Amino acid sequence: GAGRRRRASRENTLRTQWVIVSGMGGAQRTGLDYTRVESVMNLAGIPQSDRPELFGDLRVMEDAALDVFSAQT
Repeated sequence: GAGRRRRASRENTLRTQWVIVSGMGGAQRTGLDYTRVESVMNLAGIPQSDRPELFGDLRVMEDAALDVFSAQT
């Protein structure tokens, strides 16, 4: 429904918030920068009561994305 679309839109805002570490093997994403995640939640006006569930969902997506990134290298 509409709530799910709003959530997807908010999470999409986080796509640029990855921590990237450069080394001898090139650049690698290591995960989301959680301080930036909190800032995005504040700016998006996400109620405090919604944040634990949203953060849990975000962690699941982060883990899946890291698996994909790892498989690409």
